[in-house]
Amino acid sequence: MSVADLRERYVVKGRPLPAACEEALAADPRSGARAVYEAILRRRSGNRAEGQRLRHLLEFERALWDEGVLLVGGSTRRAWPRSPAPWSPPL
Repeated sequence: MSVADLRERYVVKGRPLPAACEEALAADPRSGARAVYEAILRRRSGNRAEGQRLRHLLEFERALWDEGVLLVGGSTRRAWPRSPAPWSPPL
């Protein structure tokens, strides 16, 4: 498979990289193949960071759920008093 095909499939389309392909890509001496491998690693790192961020946000919701608050999230519209814009619905 060409480097362009690898980039299209695993970087652009974000398909999962099989373990055997990952090993081959990591050992490939071509600079383009190495760039594809590094881009995949960056995407994984970003996905992991986003997952951690979302888990952290969920901690706040879980604390409220434990207190009996069932509907959490969305807008802070009612929490922060402000003068409504002419197009906004009444508070």
